[in-house]
Amino acid sequence: MSACLSKDSATSANSAGDNEANKTVGMSNPLLNPVVLDLIFAQLSIPELKQARLVCREWSDVGASVLGKRTFLQANKLFRSDGTNLSGPAVVTEKLVRRLAISSETSRFDPSVPSNMRAKVITKVTAEVAQQFTQELKVRFDQKQHAASFINGIRKLKTTNLRHVYLGIKIFNSWGKKSPVLKKFEVQQGSFTPFIYI
Repeated sequence: MSACLSKDSATSANSAGDNEANKTVGMSNPLLNPVVLDLIFAQLSIPELKQARLVCREWSDVGASVLGKRTFLQANKLFRSDGTNLSGPAVVTEKLVRRLAISSETSRFDPSVPSNMRAKVITKVTAEVAQQFTQELKVRFDQKQHAASFINGIRKLKTTNLRHVYLGIKIFNSWGKKSPVLKKFEVQQGSFTPFIYI
C-alpha cells in the first residue's frame, strides 16, 4: 500500500466533491496526517528529509515546512544567467524562503552566473526574494562590492517580514573596524530589524 493517495483515488474523491472522503482517507492513513509527518520528519537528517519530500505532494508540503525551519536556502542559486541577462528567481515554495543565506563565495552562485554579475544577484536576492516570507537572513561577504550590493537591496525592499539579519564580513583586514559600509549598516538597522554580527 502506498503512503500517498493514487491519482485515481484522489481524482474520484475530488470529482465527487466529497471532502469527507478526503478526510476519511487522510485519517485512515497516518502517513498522510501532517501532525504525524511533522513528528517523523523532525527525526530525519537533512538529506533524508530532502529524499522524503520526493514521495508525494503531502510529504513534500510537510517536508518543506520542516526543512524551512531547519536550514537556510542558498538564495544565490535561485538566479541563472544566459551570459548577458539574469533569469529568476526560480520558483520556490514560501516555506523554504523563511530562512535565506546570501554569500559572496563563488561556490554559492549558480555556475552560469559570471563573476561580473554576482553583485547584481546579491541585490536582487535581497530586494526581491526576501520581501514577503523571509524572516531570517544570513549574509556572508568577503568582497566590498558585494556588501554594497546588499545595502542597495535592503534600500529597495518595499515591505518585509525580516526579524533577524545575521551578518558575517571577512574583510576586516582591508577595511578595519571603522568601515564606512559597517556604519551604513548601523544606520539601516534602526528601520526594520536588528543586525547580529557573526
